[in-house]
Amino acid sequence: MEEGHKYFVITPDLPKKDGKSQYKSFEHSSDAIKLFNELKNGELKSGRDLAGSGHLALME
Repeated sequence: MEEGHKYFVITPDLPKKDGKSQYKSFEHSSDAIKLFNELKNGELKSGRDLAGSGHLALME
């Protein structure tokens, strides 16, 4: 993995801040996938930051 690359799990199940869905970031894919699999709905992304990240998976 590139230096600075992270995995993001975005979910409406986390408390919202300023009306926006919250996210958790992870350095390791296994940690992000574990949380993602526990969700009822959410999104898994990867990239250097959330704004520039690409979609890996979506669960609804």
